[in-house]
Amino acid sequence: RKAGRRVLVIDDRVPYPSLGAGYPRAAEILRTLVADGWFVTFYPVLFPHDNQAAIRAAFPRGIEFMLGLGQGGLRHFLAERQDYYHIIMISRPHNMRDFLATAPNEIAARIIYDAEAIFAPREWRRREIVDRPLSRSRREAMLRAEMDLARTAQTVIAVSQSDARAFREAGCADVRVLGHALRVEPTEAGFDERRDFLFVGALDSDLSPNADSLLWFAGVVMPLLDRLIGDRYKLLVAGRCTAPRVIALSGPRIRLLQRIDDLSALYARARVFVAPTRYAAGIPHKVHEAAAKGLPVVITPLLAEQLGWTHDAEVLVGATPSALA
Repeated sequence: RKAGRRVLVIDDRVPYPSLGAGYPRAAEILRTLVADGWFVTFYPVLFPHDNQAAIRAAFPRGIEFMLGLGQGGLRHFLAERQDYYHIIMISRPHNMRDFLATAPNEIAARIIYDAEAIFAPREWRRREIVDRPLSRSRREAMLRAEMDLARTAQTVIAVSQSDARAFREAGCADVRVLGHALRVEPTEAGFDERRDFLFVGALDSDLSPNADSLLWFAGVVMPLLDRLIGDRYKLLVAGRCTAPRVIALSGPRIRLLQRIDDLSALYARARVFVAPTRYAAGIPHKVHEAAAKGLPVVITPLLAEQLGWTHDAEVLVGATPSALA
């Protein structure tokens, strides 16, 4: 390996691409680092236990996965390897807080904050939709706290130009952009050979952005669609699901398929990909992937803004239930 370069990557969990939520991008970062000659240590903080066989099947050799340590073991691990790494890359604000609270005072490694998203605006939008809106002072405090964490790093990696601009305006000196890179591989089936709608995303909680969007689509948009095109279509939902209200949707017309590692068969049969997201952060990998597979994509203005895409060009955009339908 080139000059024995070593990098520590800290994130919530082992980034299987099928998990969504920024993990496809995280997995590609790990693979690229290994291909470039780095020795990679990956430290999962919130979900420290995993299956070694599944890890070996999903990731190349050259990555050391520190399983079983978790949040409680981070301080000892960082102290034990204080001068070992050339770069330490931390993803997500809560992991950056934990790192700053537990890291030794003197660290020679370059600290990189991988901003998979700016999370404060997502919480603002969620509160506006499902709870009481936050005051302006509270919104500003949340964003300021997130930016304060980012400024402790020598380098910030953003997922989009708009996020990068926000970090620079907050005083982060070295900000780079690293989004998604996918091959365009349209499936062969013609539009008339396809049927049904496809939704992709992890559904871990009824309060998550994916669950909110699916519940809203099923309860508000599908009845409008039924009046327009009839009710012979199905909504196929791919992604791990433990959200109780989403589970209650399962039936003949809404098929909960759970986590599927390879979505190729679904991309080959679905007629339209729907992403009716009402609050989120970052950029939606699932929309990039569906578009790369040649599916027509219907999204909300929020996702269109995050992607920098426009209605009737790259995607179809609907701001209201009737417009989405």
